[in-house]
This record gives sequence, structure tokens and C-alpha cells, in this order.
Amino acid sequence: MAQKSVTLNPGESTEVAFEVTPMVAKTYQVSVDGLYGSFVATTVPTPPEYYVVMISPVEGDEYDPYTPVLVRWTYGGTLEYSEGFRVDLAKPGESYKAISSPMWVPAFQYTIPGSYFDTPGIYKIRVVPGIGWSDEVSITVVGGAPPYCNWAAFNIAYGSKVGDPNYNPIFDFNGDGKIDFDDFVTFGDVCGEYL
Repeated sequence: MAQKSVTLNPGESTEVAFEVTPMVAKTYQVSVDGLYGSFVATTVPTPPEYYVVMISPVEGDEYDPYTPVLVRWTYGGTLEYSEGFRVDLAKPGESYKAISSPMWVPAFQYTIPGSYFDTPGIYKIRVVPGIGWSDEVSITVVGGAPPYCNWAAFNIAYGSKVGDPNYNPIFDFNGDGKIDFDDFVTFGDVCGEYL
């Protein structure tokens, strides 16, 4: 993220400019100290040797709170990278934080556990390669009763793990591959008002 600091006396003004070289033709969101805007990149320059292009989610997608988000991407250039890919998330009003576990994902997809999407607002997701340019999208988490606030369905999934026939990933709030007591506590916290 580019940053510039400007000190002004009362009544003074100055122009501040940033140069951006987008890697994907799409709409980009811009925020400067609480002010928001956007710009559209219509043609893309020749990409560097290594770069990430996000496939999903799509810019502006809407999700219910606590819904896991599947992030998928492609990688341009050769696949001889040493570390893999890192998935970062910026919650509304916050800076990016690395959230992927393991830190460097060796694949081209990662599911962000629903527990990260705990409040309505605009979230930014970024995929960073070990070498090269990253890509990002913004999604919106909206209010309302989430689809997983279904006690009967949770009860069926409780005690299961990935691979079991009754395992349902929407109830795996912490993303550890099993529906256990920790998920039960989260279920109660987030769904109590809807039950």
C-alpha cells in the first residue's frame, strides 16, 4: 500500500498524486483517510514475469456474516516459486493481516473460515505470491440471519470431521476441519438471537 505524509498549515492545500500500475482490467477501490473512490483499468500493461490473478470471489460479491469464503486464483509465469502464496484479509477499517494457515499456501485456492467475517462491511482480500505481483478484491458482508443459523442442521454436523458424510463446512467456524465444542460456542454466540 502506497503512503505519503503531508503537513499543511491552516488554509493551505497541496496536490498529492499516486501512480498505480494495475495488473488486471477491472474496477479498483481507493481509500484515503476515510475518503473513498474508484478507478477503472481498461487495458492492462504487459505483466511482469510472475503475477497473481484472482478468480473468485468477484469484486463486490456479497456474503452473509460468518460465511466461509473460497478464494481461488491463477499464477502467471513459471511455477518455480519457493514459498507459495499468502492470503491476506483487511476487515472494515483495518489494515491487511496475513490469515492463511499455513502461512504460504502451496495450492491455488484457500477457504477463509467464516469466523473472520463477523461484522457487516467491506472486506478486502489479497493473494500474495512468494515472488511477483499480488491481486486483491473487495467483498461486502451484509446483515441478516446467516444461513448456518439452523440448529437442526448444526446438530447433525456436530462431532463430524472432513470426509465424514454429515460434515458441513459452514459449521466449521474456526476452519480446523471438524465440528466440535469450539464451533458449538461460536454457533451459540452468533446464532443465539436467531434461534
